[in-house]
Amino acid sequence: MRSLFQRRLALLATALAALVLPAAGRAAIQTRHVVIVVIDGARWTETLGDPTLTWHPRMGHDLAAIGAQPGLFQNVGVTNTMPGHAAILTGTLQNILNDGTERPHKPTLFEVLRKQKGTPDSLVRIVAYKAKLAAEAYSDDPAYGAAYGATVHAGFANDSEFQTRFERETRVIPGDRFTPPPPARPSEDGPPRHRSGRSRD
Repeated sequence: MRSLFQRRLALLATALAALVLPAAGRAAIQTRHVVIVVIDGARWTETLGDPTLTWHPRMGHDLAAIGAQPGLFQNVGVTNTMPGHAAILTGTLQNILNDGTERPHKPTLFEVLRKQKGTPDSLVRIVAYKAKLAAEAYSDDPAYGAAYGATVHAGFANDSEFQTRFERETRVIPGDRFTPPPPARPSEDGPPRHRSGRSRD
């Protein structure tokens, strides 16, 4: 019988398989690329739990319309940056150090995808504001490791540098284009969702 870790990792790997499936196997799967966005330290009540979506209008209105929006969930593990990101990327709770000096101990989605499917590192990326998140690119699992890790762009001096790199890495994917959603429009029963020309996301 497979462990809970193996079942979770298989589920996550299956979700990413759409990136590399041959055309014949892709008939039932429409997803070509998976982008995981993590907002570190955001409280539910001030983000997607706010019915007016005051602080996250693009995510709550525009991006949710073309992707997925989280529903009800709860924390069951350590909610510091590094353990939290490791849980997302490995499907397991790991109490790793929060300073970026300790890698996850179980293989990440990146490693599983690259090892099983031969996906090049140019198609598997981390773009992170915090430099310490570079440690999440691959695990210390001896069967995986750096050879199967993600390409990393982390540790930006300011929001503008981060946003430019994030847009560059997610907008143009070899052989495809990510088309951002159109700007938010005023709702029929209220004021425009964006009060200025820039989003607060």
